[in-house]
Amino acid sequence: ESLHVPALRTVVRISPFGQSGPYRDRAATSAVLQAAGGWTARIGTPEGPPYFVGGHLEEYVAGAYAAAAALTAHRQASLTGETVEVDVSIFECIVGTVPYPMLQKLTFDRLGFPVPQRYQPIPGIMRCRDGYVGISSLTGQHWSDVCALLEIPELGEKMREVTLRGAEWQQFVAKAEPWLLARDAAEIVGVFQAMRVPAVPIGNGANLPKMEPFASRKFYVEQPGAGFLRPRSPLRLSATPVAAPREAPRLGEHGKAAPTSSTNEPRTSVPTPSRNASTGR
Repeated sequence: ESLHVPALRTVVRISPFGQSGPYRDRAATSAVLQAAGGWTARIGTPEGPPYFVGGHLEEYVAGAYAAAAALTAHRQASLTGETVEVDVSIFECIVGTVPYPMLQKLTFDRLGFPVPQRYQPIPGIMRCRDGYVGISSLTGQHWSDVCALLEIPELGEKMREVTLRGAEWQQFVAKAEPWLLARDAAEIVGVFQAMRVPAVPIGNGANLPKMEPFASRKFYVEQPGAGFLRPRSPLRLSATPVAAPREAPRLGEHGKAAPTSSTNEPRTSVPTPSRNASTGR
C-alpha cells in the first residue's frame, strides 16, 4: 500500500501596503514608501531637502522580513499539512526599522543633548584628489582617530558640536579638505581602515568595475550583443550555477507568455509585478 504525502505549500505575498486595508490597491514608488515609512525625515543635511535612499533599499528590508516569514510559514505547513499564506507589507517593514532612531532622539532629549533632526555620517562623503571617499565615525574613538589622522586634534573632543553642523563643522571642513585633496581615495581608505575607522571609496559608473573586490570576482561582465558592462548575478550556487549572460529575447521569440492570473489571488484585479510580487512554493 502506497502512502501519499500531500505537497506542502507556502505562499508569500509582498506588496506596498499589504493585502488588506484602505491602501492595499494604492500604487507606490520607492520614494513614496520611504517617505510614508519615516525614512526621509531623518536623511539629508539640516539646511537641505530630505533625501530618500537609492537602490530600492526598502525591497531588501522587506525581503529579509519575507524570508523569515516564509521559513516560519513552511514550518507551520509541515506541522499542519495545510497551506499557509504570508502577507508582507513593505510599508510596515520600513516602519519596523524606525524605532531605533526614535529611541535615540527621545533619550538624548531627556538628557538635554541636542541632536540634529537629519542624520548624516560624520564626516560623511568628502572630496579627495581622484573622486570621493566616505568616512563614518560610529564611536567617540573613531572620531578621535579621524581628527588625529586629518591633523585636527583640537576637534577630537568636539564630536557632538561638529555633528550639529555649526561653526565647528565649518572649521573641520576647512582644515580637513586640504589633507584629503592631496591624496587619492585608495590611500585615504587604506590609512583609515588601518586605524579601524570605517572608510570606503565612493563608486560611480566609471570606477566601480575597477574596484576590488568587483574586479577580482569578475562581477561586471559584458552584455552579449550590446558591448557594455553590466553586473552579473550576485548569487553563485555550486549545484545550480547561474546561466551565462545572453541577449534579451526578441518579441515573440519564446512563444506565448504564461498566464499571470491565479485562482488563489484574493483580489478582484491582478496587480502589476512592481506593485505586488508573489512567490509560491
